[in-house]
Amino acid sequence: MSKPKITMWVTADWHFNHYNIIKYCNRPFNSVEEMNNHIRDKHNAMVKPHDIVFVLGDIGTKDIDLIIPQLNGIKILIRGNHDSDSIAKYLQAGFTAVLDHAEIMVGKKRVHMRHIPTRSLKEFLYLCKVWACDMRKKGRSWKVIWDRIRREYKSFRRRTTQTVLCGHVHNNWKHRFNNVNVGVDVRDFKPVKLYNAADEYKGEIK
Repeated sequence: MSKPKITMWVTADWHFNHYNIIKYCNRPFNSVEEMNNHIRDKHNAMVKPHDIVFVLGDIGTKDIDLIIPQLNGIKILIRGNHDSDSIAKYLQAGFTAVLDHAEIMVGKKRVHMRHIPTRSLKEFLYLCKVWACDMRKKGRSWKVIWDRIRREYKSFRRRTTQTVLCGHVHNNWKHRFNNVNVGVDVRDFKPVKLYNAADEYKGEIK
């Protein structure tokens, strides 16, 4: 008996049970239950139980141990900025592995997978200024602002010609420089085949 064909998928930014994300990203749902069910059903219509799924962060924080087992596939979590629970909790919820980032060869192309997109140093410094100004307006202390910038720096990665699959930016853009956003907000709430996502960036391979 032949083994079933395994397809590799990638997705991001489910935000299960996050009501405010419906408003922030203009998602077409009236409740988190409707959103959760829609994402689950779209996922399971494409992903088979033996397929591999890379989830690039921000899965949701409430009742994930009830939702994740409903999703087909061997699921690997690459943590996002909202995925702050212990690795043990995510493993218990149904993920096979939990990583901060990963690199994989897709054909002859080396692909980097992470939650936050890569940025140039100029872009990163500009964002630091934006964060600081916004947080000061909200009355945050300089210590809190510095902690935020230090946390962001830990996830900072300079832009290269390497293909980068990411999430985090929701419906702001689908492609930017070498970054390919695989988040559900720009993917009709579906996962995308890893091979297809990797092929969307046509730049020089490093």
